[in-house]
Amino acid sequence: MRSKTFLLLSALPLLLPACQSSTPVVPRTLTWAEPPWPNPPSDLLEKARWEYSVDGGKTYAPAVASTVKKDRTLRLTGRARFDYDHAEDVRALLLTCPVPRKFSGSAKLNAQSLKGPMKDMRYRSIPNISPGLLRPAGNEMTVSFEVASPVSAPNTFTPTPPVILLALEAEHLRFVSGPVLGSFDDKTFSVTCRTNLSADVAVCRRAGGGEEVVLARGGDVGLIHRLQAPIPARSDDRAQYFVRARLGRTTIRQPIVPPAPVGRTLRFVALGDSRTQPWFWAAVADAAARHNPQLVIHTGDMVSSGKEENAWEPEFFAPAAGLLASTPLYPVIGNHEGKAQLYNELFHTPTPDGRGRNWHQTIGPVLLIGIEGTQDWSAESENIQWLESVLAGSKAKFTFLVTHYPPASSSKHGRVESDGQLREKTMRHAREVIVPLLERAGATAVIAGHDHCYERSETPGGLTLVTTGGGGAPLYPQIKDPAAQNPWTRVFHKGYHYCLFEADSERCVLTVFDLDGKVLDARTWTTDR
Repeated sequence: MRSKTFLLLSALPLLLPACQSSTPVVPRTLTWAEPPWPNPPSDLLEKARWEYSVDGGKTYAPAVASTVKKDRTLRLTGRARFDYDHAEDVRALLLTCPVPRKFSGSAKLNAQSLKGPMKDMRYRSIPNISPGLLRPAGNEMTVSFEVASPVSAPNTFTPTPPVILLALEAEHLRFVSGPVLGSFDDKTFSVTCRTNLSADVAVCRRAGGGEEVVLARGGDVGLIHRLQAPIPARSDDRAQYFVRARLGRTTIRQPIVPPAPVGRTLRFVALGDSRTQPWFWAAVADAAARHNPQLVIHTGDMVSSGKEENAWEPEFFAPAAGLLASTPLYPVIGNHEGKAQLYNELFHTPTPDGRGRNWHQTIGPVLLIGIEGTQDWSAESENIQWLESVLAGSKAKFTFLVTHYPPASSSKHGRVESDGQLREKTMRHAREVIVPLLERAGATAVIAGHDHCYERSETPGGLTLVTTGGGGAPLYPQIKDPAAQNPWTRVFHKGYHYCLFEADSERCVLTVFDLDGKVLDARTWTTDR
């Protein structure tokens, strides 16, 4: 069987002919420093006259008289004045920082505040600004920002302009994130993606050299797109599938590999804590994809800071693009996502609107339950009542609960107080409330992350605890006295890895691999246990 990574790559040449007619295929890049477009967008501030203020905008000058010591942070307000040669094809403006810098205050264009689409997110680039804010002459851009002063007070210096303002035309349309496959069932599968311009997005199919057939179209023309399309028939293996974005005369496409209906067996991968080091995350994702899993569980902490909008593409989506476009993702949220609203929009979970953070689904012989571990999971909570109901109503052969926070750990996050209680509330509730409930229900295992290692533990009540936090983040060691924190520990490995689960009606096998394909651990559960 060919790997899904190969299938995804092999689909690209088949998509190119339709894209090469009047509109080019726009390649995806990680930074604006290397524009992916044949005709890069114009920077409207390229010839602007910049002045700077150290007193909150009361007075401006071309050079700055520093008020702090060298290398200390200096808060400035920059003002740029420029004219605009109106272009009819400009669809939106993009305000972005050419260097890694965050807006520390406000950005205004002609006295109109510019803000990102979501209130709880921090943006280095503000998209989809209306060109209608511009005037033919006398435009003014003001931006509050911070710099490390290159000189000590009272010496002067001339700052680098803090932002650029790009005029995007239809030909500059591109995918920013995705496509990402989400939850699926026997009839439909879900896809999410983001575009840099408001566009019409659809899931399409092409068989042989035939015409494109639209299977599903996004409900709104916007920047974030959530679609559900029909599962392909098994006899449709040779057809090509892709997500298509269209704006004016520009059409771009990204290939996807839709899931097939699950029968009596299920093969899935679990991994987590992929944040901060995308090169390791890319290696883990590539290695996992070679097993052709039918879905991927992610235990959270996908990025270093979920509320930093610019972190998602380079840290999570781009390094694993092939895996995410070919294998449905079933995530739970971690602490580093920061409860960001964007998380709800980027992924599709098996819940009524696809945005729920507590979810469950029976797939083949397996019941998967995902929870947001920072919610209230105390003994009398509504969440526990929901979990009890899900467990009681299941006839699945094997049950796995996925959470970011492990009930026990012999690494960094498993620290205990003098009375033996876990320090972290999320882990304490998992151990004291969720574990006993799962044991009574005869569940198979808890799959968690949080600690950047692999660890398997076995509770006295017959529940397996799997920590899989080796998806790319800096690794954590085991403490010198593991039993002091986790008396149930059986296997520990400090290294990048992923977990492969293969289940049928009689048994489920866990095999843990490192990046070289070496088996780190194995465990088998049977239905007569």
